[in-house]
Amino acid sequence: MKAQPYTEFETLTMQQNLKIMRQRIEELGITEAMVQRQGSTGIRIELPGVQDPSLAKRVIGATASLAFHEVSTSSNPVSTLRIKDEHGQFVTLVKKPVLTGEHIVNARVGFDQMKRPEVDISLDHAGGKKMSDFSSTHIGKPMATVYREYGVNARGETERSEKVISVATIQSQLGSQFRITGSGNLEEAQQLALLLRAGSLTAPVTIVEERTIGASLGAENIQNGFAALALGMGLTLTFMALWYRRLGWVANVALILNMSCLLGLIALVPGAVLTLPGIAGLVLTVGMAVDTNVLIFERIRDKLAEGRSFAQAIDQALTPLWRQSWMPISRP
Repeated sequence: MKAQPYTEFETLTMQQNLKIMRQRIEELGITEAMVQRQGSTGIRIELPGVQDPSLAKRVIGATASLAFHEVSTSSNPVSTLRIKDEHGQFVTLVKKPVLTGEHIVNARVGFDQMKRPEVDISLDHAGGKKMSDFSSTHIGKPMATVYREYGVNARGETERSEKVISVATIQSQLGSQFRITGSGNLEEAQQLALLLRAGSLTAPVTIVEERTIGASLGAENIQNGFAALALGMGLTLTFMALWYRRLGWVANVALILNMSCLLGLIALVPGAVLTLPGIAGLVLTVGMAVDTNVLIFERIRDKLAEGRSFAQAIDQALTPLWRQSWMPISRP
């Protein structure tokens, strides 16, 4: 049985990951997405209308984050760490970061004077103060930007990769807004800015199962819908014909004409697509089209049972309904 502190930590971690995933989906511009917890450690995500699932998976499941470290000249392994840069060279950094990605409130892609992509970063108040205090005492010294990301290796294990994407000399005191370079091409810079805006996942995630619902499944649902429509209409026509005989055949002809006119009008509308809700509406139309007939036919049968002729039964069955529909509204 899990201890109470561990359970609370697991719940908070899951809530934070759900929040960040929703933010990332909003950044991607995906509407009507569903993100909900499934079980104790699972998250279920449904993305209707996504044209590029691979991009969505890279962005939603990425655990990328930035950290800013002071470049160190010491080789003490206790207080320093060595990370490779983009050229494969090791850079020695102070282990404790100056600033982490949790203080980033906004990140946008821009271009420097050489038209190379860069990421413009805005910090919150606490982050801006930390950066200002550090840069004011380290003017003329280098500061490195470290990019960290969690991924899954060939054995299915989660591992962390990190690299130094830029090493810049602090020229002046920095504040809550500054820019970083070395984030790659424009697409990589845009993806990094998106991840920084949406935040970093509290815990790494792994895609366990992926399902794609395409046109084939949609066609199958449409086919089943038409089968339900045909079955419902067939049962209705059979019941009306067997139970009400001549009157039922009249109702059946009217129902068939009604459905033919309705489908014809749908076919005339340019670009009209008959979806599952539309088929459900047609099924409902079949049922509602005969409900009034059933009431009238039952009244006619009652009048026939009283000894009225067929014409008199029809007249006396319809007269109360006609008078009721035209009954004047009494005013006080």
